[in-house]
Amino acid sequence: SALEHASSPAQSVAGRVSAARRVVVVGSGLGRSAALIGAAKLIETSGIAASANNSEEFLHLIGFGIQEVDVVVVIDDGNLRSRLVAQYAVRQGAVTIVVTADSSSTDIPQEARVIQSFGGDDVARLFADLAVLHTLAVAVSANRGTNPDIPTGVDLDYVIGLLYTDPVDGWNEEAAKGLVDVA
Repeated sequence: SALEHASSPAQSVAGRVSAARRVVVVGSGLGRSAALIGAAKLIETSGIAASANNSEEFLHLIGFGIQEVDVVVVIDDGNLRSRLVAQYAVRQGAVTIVVTADSSSTDIPQEARVIQSFGGDDVARLFADLAVLHTLAVAVSANRGTNPDIPTGVDLDYVIGLLYTDPVDGWNEEAAKGLVDVA
C-alpha cells in the first residue's frame, strides 16, 4: 500500500521536518490540493509552521525567504516546474523533500530526499501523494511527541461547535435560498 511504502522514508526525514523553522509544501494542479492538505495535516498534528503554495508562487515570492532552517516539500507532478522548485530550494540550502512517482528523473536534485509515490493517472497520483503526506505528518507527530488526533492549543469544543451549528449570525438564509451548488 502507499502508506506502507512511504513509512520508512517519511520517518527518516521526520526529525528534520520537526526541527524546521517552517515547512513549505509546494504542488501545482492536483498536487496543489495535496500540498494544501499536507500543510494542514502538519499544522494540525504537530503545530508546525507550515504553508502550501503552487510552484509559481514559490518561485516568484516564497522561495526568496527560504533558508537552511526551512523544509520544502515538493509534490512532483512530472512537470519541469515542480523540479525547478526542488532545485531552487536546494540552492537556498533548505532541506528539500520530493514526493514523486518518478524517482529516476535527472531533474530532481541529488541533494533532495526523495519519497517514492505511485504513478497512474492524476487522481491516483493525488491519493498516493496524500498518503505520503499523511504518513509524514504522523511521523513528525511521533517525533515531536504530539497526539495527531488532538491538536494542541486549540479549543476543540469551540471549533467543533463552529463546524456543527446553524449558520453564523449575519448569514442571510433568505438570500441563500435558491442558490445552486455548482461544485
